[in-house]
Amino acid sequence: MVAPVIRAVERTWVSVPLRPRHARHLTRENWDWTVFEILRLRTDSALVGIGETMCYYTWGRVPQAQVDRVIGHSPFEFLWDDSLGAGLQMACFDLAGKAVGVPCHRLLGAQVRTGCPVSWWANDMSTEDWCEEVREALSLGYLSAKLKARPWRDYLAQMAVLAGLVPSDFRFDADFNGFLRDAGGAGAYLSALEQVPGMSLAESPIPQEDVAGGSALRRKTRLKIALHYGSPPVETALREDVCDGFVIGGGASAVGRQAAVAAQANKPFFLQLVGTGLTTAFMLHFGAILTHATWPAVTCHEIYEDDLICDRLPVRSGYMTVPEAPGLGVELDEEAVARHRVPEAMRRRLRGTCTGCAGRRGPRWSTRWASVARRANRPPGYGMTSPPATSLCSIVGSTWRSCRTTAVPSGLSCAGAVRRVLCDCEGLVCGCRRVWAAARAGGGSHVCGPAVPSAAIEA
Repeated sequence: MVAPVIRAVERTWVSVPLRPRHARHLTRENWDWTVFEILRLRTDSALVGIGETMCYYTWGRVPQAQVDRVIGHSPFEFLWDDSLGAGLQMACFDLAGKAVGVPCHRLLGAQVRTGCPVSWWANDMSTEDWCEEVREALSLGYLSAKLKARPWRDYLAQMAVLAGLVPSDFRFDADFNGFLRDAGGAGAYLSALEQVPGMSLAESPIPQEDVAGGSALRRKTRLKIALHYGSPPVETALREDVCDGFVIGGGASAVGRQAAVAAQANKPFFLQLVGTGLTTAFMLHFGAILTHATWPAVTCHEIYEDDLICDRLPVRSGYMTVPEAPGLGVELDEEAVARHRVPEAMRRRLRGTCTGCAGRRGPRWSTRWASVARRANRPPGYGMTSPPATSLCSIVGSTWRSCRTTAVPSGLSCAGAVRRVLCDCEGLVCGCRRVWAAARAGGGSHVCGPAVPSAAIEA
């Protein structure tokens, strides 16, 4: 066999629309999740390597220097080089697999499973929308859902409703992103949550760097605790036994290293590689060879109107079959790419706005919620109400006494704002990551009030 030589790299940006429910809710936090870069590696033959990068939510964007570096070389030279960035590394694996006629998992290691457990994913939503999400997940073969837990909703009550919609073998995973703040309050909340049928796992219930709190919390709940690998350092996480397993993602080398440590420690994990059908296929090849990837993986590909591949990756009884065709084992939907292509002028504008919160948000991110607050006419006489003992808000903020709650008027143009909790504290509104960080750190600015009655604020 003569190894293919990369002669050109084509880079195409696309903006893939979110499905309606996710368009209503996800844009509060991740309005830029729609932007992808598709990479095609052209060779002297008919073989083409395909990859994608989620431009504003990725373990590694693709530098032009790395694109220049691979031209004139074989993809086999770069398979384990994470410095390539997400899409370029994926395309190298796809091209290499096609060149030798094997699926990517044969290049990664020895196969241990032919189907991988996968999870539906949804950001925080109204109870009504979450019910529709779960019904759709069931209809498509899923038996797991990872749902974002946020302090401006009564998550416990919502999960009790969802549990009534699913069979007994359906599992729910809660992603708190540290919003429970400390082990004292989190223990009580998780004890109540674990009574809900189907609740299985709590991801990052308190800030991950709180090692003493994490260790104490594990003794207070029967729910499995998952932490993103590396925070705290894995040596500390294992020594102090702060979690039952990990969330693992990144480049091929990083995933391999993290998975090997988890396996040595006999810790299960779930893979989290977010993207469309292309990233989902790549994830399946990792899941096929990693012994401890036994928790349902998350790729979020169902949130998009297009998965950018020609044939859907089906889910049966909670498992997705690992592709066996050469390379990624899926075909890029060129018509979809053309349909969602971002014009070059707009691409330059998008690249120029990646300067907001967390280093990847656009400038609109930090002003969205202040604008919502200004436009919301809070009714006269709105009162201070004590949050119930199991309210997520009662745990998030020790200074909740200064907060008020109200429904945002339904006439607001931002559809995702009709279920907001507004606060008097510095005029801030829950939503911006800068504000979230202050809340989790217990600083002087509290941003979350008690939960608004669902009847008053359902979207």
